[in-house]
Amino acid sequence: SFKEIREDLNKLTMGAFIIELLDTLVSGREKDPLLFSLILQTLTWLKGESNELIIPTFTLKFITLAGLKPHLGKDCLLCHQVGNKMQFSPGQGGIICTSHRIEDGIMISDNIRGLLQQLLVLDISKIRKIHISPNLLIELRQILIDNYLKFHLQKPLKSISTLNL
Repeated sequence: SFKEIREDLNKLTMGAFIIELLDTLVSGREKDPLLFSLILQTLTWLKGESNELIIPTFTLKFITLAGLKPHLGKDCLLCHQVGNKMQFSPGQGGIICTSHRIEDGIMISDNIRGLLQQLLVLDISKIRKIHISPNLLIELRQILIDNYLKFHLQKPLKSISTLNL
């Protein structure tokens, strides 16, 4: 039972986002044990303590399972050059260097790139212990949800506007 989610407006809002994202990207009733495990772990996390990384973690892990994993390496996705000033391009699918001047490119800090990599590979039980500054959360939301997710869904999710990220 996830009664705690239903009784807390903030948790309910996050749950609504998760359901809307699932509904948008999962086409049928195919069995997917990895997806089921991710949903169960996320809802269990959401049921307990609140954490600013619940939605970004679920989003990144879910879109990866859905085949939309962004390139998060230190090198440019297009030319493989490693540089200090990198940008994130939803259209290109991840990290690119600034020499490409892609229209949808957003400057990305090493901190956010590293955090995204951690969110992707770490188990949720370890991510639950990570807390980030409000500024990093804003940058994370801008890159992952406001740009990457919106680009690949080709429409904004209705529940995004109610999220407190």
